[in-house]
Amino acid sequence: PPPPDHSSSSSTPRQAGERSSMSEIGEEEDAKLIENRKRNTVTNSKDWWYGGYWAESTSFIGTHWVPLLANAFEWFEFATFAYLVDPIAENFAKGDHLSIWLIFSIAFLVRPLGGVLIGILGDGMGRKPAFWVASVTVVCSTVLQGCLPSYYTGGQTGAHVGLAFLLLLRISQGLGIGGELGSSVIYLAETSPRGYVGMTMAWLGVSSGLGFLAASFVAATLNSALTNDEIYEWGWRLPFLLALFPGILVVHLLGQIHETPVFEEDVQGNGNAAGNRTRGQALNNSYRDVDSLSSSWPRILALVLMVSGAASFWYVGCVYVFDWIREQSDNPDSRTMKDLLWVAVLQNAVSLPSGLYAGYLTDRYGLRLAYPLIMGSALC
Repeated sequence: PPPPDHSSSSSTPRQAGERSSMSEIGEEEDAKLIENRKRNTVTNSKDWWYGGYWAESTSFIGTHWVPLLANAFEWFEFATFAYLVDPIAENFAKGDHLSIWLIFSIAFLVRPLGGVLIGILGDGMGRKPAFWVASVTVVCSTVLQGCLPSYYTGGQTGAHVGLAFLLLLRISQGLGIGGELGSSVIYLAETSPRGYVGMTMAWLGVSSGLGFLAASFVAATLNSALTNDEIYEWGWRLPFLLALFPGILVVHLLGQIHETPVFEEDVQGNGNAAGNRTRGQALNNSYRDVDSLSSSWPRILALVLMVSGAASFWYVGCVYVFDWIREQSDNPDSRTMKDLLWVAVLQNAVSLPSGLYAGYLTDRYGLRLAYPLIMGSALC
């Protein structure tokens, strides 16, 4: 028999209303699907580079520059220590550079812990407050390093007390940097359209490079403008103390940014399902997600090794190497260090565009193809 005609006039007004409502819902879902596809897909048209991809990614960065500024400033504070190892060693360790490099490395050991702690805060209270707390931690730790007693201000007692507090402040700074880096990655990743998330992360890498560039430039300028004695006595403190003013600005700007839409949708969605739900209750989701991480350990391990390889190459080949060359030279005076620091400035400046190229390769060809090409070129 023929199927019943549901469009006939025999249908009740209630049925007609239900069909109309279902039709509207279907149209809304179709519109959302189309919008998501536009958001998550890189167009393949001939103007993909000039008219679409580059213009849209640049426009996104133009409206989300505060996390990039914060990231650049945090890495400036972190890297300043590495470029001023020589005067710091003279003030706290009787010129023993190895002791100062060990203190520098302590910050790397605690950075994963900082990422976990700030990550839990981000899951429970939001990405914005987590970002803010991490940045405040880094700013305070940096400024206080410039206020420590040292050999030139308190003799041997000042050097010993200052060295102990320097270690504590580097631990605090490492915790903050670990949380800040994770916060900036999550914040930008959750707000960036999928089609050019690689370029967004590339801009984050460029902002980190700008922090290293600024740190090496300030250190080179100090070594060029001041005498050796002036740098040892008080000049090394200037970058740490002057970081207070831009640090206050960065913390203020981070207080003005909006929460990520992903976190807001998660709070609202779970709130609708579970009744009145506070932001703090979102923390339960973070603990439940630990179970899912156990099934993703191969990918996590691969990412850890990828980042470790890149970081090892950078800090050994592009940061520590300058202090090593100075110590190996026949006359390791301030002039030698000044010249080496200007080489570091040039190196940091040249490295910036490569980050954008890496982001383009990732968006265009995927990480599996892009990463081997990038690391291979770096090793060569």
